[in-house]
Amino acid sequence: YVFNRAPTTFDPIPFVLGQKGPAECIGFDASQAAIVYLVPRDGSDIIEVEVDAHFNFHFANGFEDEEGNINFDVVKCDSMQLGNSQNMQEPLPVTVDYAKDVPYSKLVRYTFSADSNSKSGYRYSTRELSKTQVDFVSVAPGKSCLQHKFVYAASGSDLTQSSPIQGLVKIDCDAGTETKWIGERHEYLGESIFVAKEGAEEEDDGYLMTIDYDGNKNASHFIMWDA
Repeated sequence: YVFNRAPTTFDPIPFVLGQKGPAECIGFDASQAAIVYLVPRDGSDIIEVEVDAHFNFHFANGFEDEEGNINFDVVKCDSMQLGNSQNMQEPLPVTVDYAKDVPYSKLVRYTFSADSNSKSGYRYSTRELSKTQVDFVSVAPGKSCLQHKFVYAASGSDLTQSSPIQGLVKIDCDAGTETKWIGERHEYLGESIFVAKEGAEEEDDGYLMTIDYDGNKNASHFIMWDA
């Protein structure tokens, strides 16, 4: 099992005093390392590996490769944003400045290799799998815990700054390429799921399904793509 701990702090006093919500009491210390815990399933000692400071919510997948390296693909951002309950006191709709307030999140692969010279017994490296802002990542269920080629994700529409999730992207982790669909300015996508076609032989032989919200019509639509 792989667990990822961000360098966070927690001050409960403002919550106890009714001044903040619990999420607002969580701080982020970029000067401290994040820690990845490698937990053997046989009950042996847990391995702690210090990595670069970052925050994340979502993982795409993890696997052990042919060389015995441990890999996991994660949506990573350099700072933390958990929302602001003060905004919820405003009448709807609430305005969010994505470029200013929401961290830009990218899909990154962490690889852990055995290293007898390291304190933890492992060294790590990272590789950026896409420059697109992504979240809600997934792989074909048949590739869960196995080496995968494709990652599917909801994506922003701007490569230079954080923007609302309005698109769907298929990332080829081996070739370093991607295919992307971006909706209209008033459309917003949810998380997609992959469903393999009956008798599928290829990893991407299936369908991607999600919900699209149309802000102009205040209505949602079910959308399905051939992956």
